[in-house]
Amino acid sequence: PPPMTKPLPTAVSTALRLKLTGSSSADFDRSVVAYHNMNKFLAAFLEHALRDLDYEVRDKLFAEALLDIEFSDVPGKAVFYIDNGHSFDKVLFYGNEFTLFSMDLMVFCFFQVVTGNFLLAAIVTALIAKAL
Repeated sequence: PPPMTKPLPTAVSTALRLKLTGSSSADFDRSVVAYHNMNKFLAAFLEHALRDLDYEVRDKLFAEALLDIEFSDVPGKAVFYIDNGHSFDKVLFYGNEFTLFSMDLMVFCFFQVVTGNFLLAAIVTALIAKAL
């Protein structure tokens, strides 16, 4: 059969969009425009293309790192601190605590039943949790 080169009819396209988004076509179009505008703004901000909005990247001072606060306030300028601790990685697990706990509990119970050794099951569970 020949490949389909014709676009979907407008009615089918609109129906598919409504089914996928659960909202009207106008809402979907507004969301796409808002996403595009926000993306352009953030790209321009990160490229220092906006005169009125600028930022600087720096390390925290020793006292700031120790007390986990910022002492300086630079008016009219954003400050990004270098993240040597990879604290952003912790956000990836936010909201999944129950799932992670359930997995650890199942692994622990499995090895407890198989080996009959409480300590070995705890060690294996800790090693698997660390590896994942």
